[in-house]
Amino acid sequence: MNSLLFSLKQITQLNQKVFNYVSISYMYPSIRLIILMLLLIVIPSYSIGDEHQNVNDFERVVLSDSLVQAQLKIADSLKMSNSAVADSVLSDLLEHQIQNKELWEKAVDLKCYTLINLANHLGAIDFLNEIINNGNPNPEYYFQLAKNYASISEYSKAVSNLQEAIILSTRKKDFVKVADIVNYLIQIYGELEMFNEADKYFNKNLELCNEINYYEGLISAYIHYGESLVFENPILAGELLLNAKNIAESKEGRGYCSIALYIIWFHINANHNQIAKSYVNEFLRKCGTNNKLHYSNVYTLMAHIYSLENNVDSTIYFNNKALGFRMQVGNKKMIASSYLNLSGNYLKKGEIETANEYLVKAEDAVLASNNSGMLLTYYRGKIKYFEYINDYNNAYLYSQKEIELSNQLNNLRHQSTLSKLNTSFEIQRKNILLEKELEERKAASRLIYLILSLLLLLSTAVYFYFLIKKKKFRYLKLASRAITIEKKLGISDRERLKLQAVFEYSVTGILILNKNGLIQYGNRKSRELLAEIDDANLLKIPFADFFENEFK
Repeated sequence: MNSLLFSLKQITQLNQKVFNYVSISYMYPSIRLIILMLLLIVIPSYSIGDEHQNVNDFERVVLSDSLVQAQLKIADSLKMSNSAVADSVLSDLLEHQIQNKELWEKAVDLKCYTLINLANHLGAIDFLNEIINNGNPNPEYYFQLAKNYASISEYSKAVSNLQEAIILSTRKKDFVKVADIVNYLIQIYGELEMFNEADKYFNKNLELCNEINYYEGLISAYIHYGESLVFENPILAGELLLNAKNIAESKEGRGYCSIALYIIWFHINANHNQIAKSYVNEFLRKCGTNNKLHYSNVYTLMAHIYSLENNVDSTIYFNNKALGFRMQVGNKKMIASSYLNLSGNYLKKGEIETANEYLVKAEDAVLASNNSGMLLTYYRGKIKYFEYINDYNNAYLYSQKEIELSNQLNNLRHQSTLSKLNTSFEIQRKNILLEKELEERKAASRLIYLILSLLLLLSTAVYFYFLIKKKKFRYLKLASRAITIEKKLGISDRERLKLQAVFEYSVTGILILNKNGLIQYGNRKSRELLAEIDDANLLKIPFADFFENEFK
């Protein structure tokens, strides 16, 4: 609309210019004719070109943060009560540029939420793949993508995207996100009945959550693994759920309210109705009404317990309590479920008109929920009602609808089961290939390590050989030098002995003094002359004393 107004404005300005030219050329008919012809050609082409240009300009408009926040607020308020309108608002918003990254991410998250609410999993998958392919490898988008693939039984793709999300979160050192993703992976492996894989990731996540003190993740790990084992190993499942409860209570009740739902459900399946009731009462006593969906689900479980005990009045009471909370939230699927529950309750009680009133209310909610399973429940409720009032024609019509839809859903379940089996086989095959590849890598690593070790040993041997050779060479060199010195010393000793003999046996007395005038040596003749035969006494006499005593 803005682009159209902009184009009209420019056309008006152009017309004004043309009018001026026409006014000037009024006295010249030939010029006026040419201008009119040009007007017929230029104005349409100009308006078309200008409109196209301004549409592009409009598409490239950068939205202000305040406008984006206002639109997001509208979408957020409608995401539960009217997901289709919320999705439309978000689609329009995301077609334009949102500079604020935080607001853009919020718009993407809300868009995913509305698509899931509308059960449009294929749309969510296309949307998220487009976001990722446009250069936004956010682990959260891979996580959401995995959830949507799991919803359409594409478990192999779900697992692949979860692995990608784990890798990206690990690179970012966001270990809380890693724990959350691994918990969902445990849930997937549980659904696929791949309990060995579930157990492996469960134990890894226990270590991680304990290491980073992430108690919510620890609780979630116990819940998901316990839930997967309810029918496979109910005793272990009960122990795991109880562990989750104990952890939650030890951490000031954090997460207990969500755990209670699983524990109640577990005891109902195990036919422990009284224990289940005690947990319901504990939930109502400990948990506030902030999470209305949790409250409604607990009341529905309580109604189910009384239904098993054939206590119709209590069943109606708790189903009405659940409906009240669900009406506040605006969740069409849950509202439809409560209407159908109440219709069945009143029919069982024999209050036909009230039962029909709830069926009429349920119809609109069922159609608004866009849920095939809920529609099937509605058909069955109609059949029971018409059979109760002996209207077998309508009962037959709805039974035909029920059979047709049931066959469709059974085909989908069959396909889902086959998909699970194929996925399980595919994942196991990939795991085998991965293990084989890892083993080959380990073997290659071992070979490289062996080669490097041999090279190191060889280098060490060469080095020691070199040292030994060098040492031996130096030893030989030193030995040779020592022999040479000894030879020289041998010659010196002979010379010294020869000179000593000459001195010692000389007929002349000879004395050798040091620089201080002390006698250092005296030969035989000098000792005779000095009457000092003893060298020790001779060496004590200063030479100068000989000029002062009787020998002077």
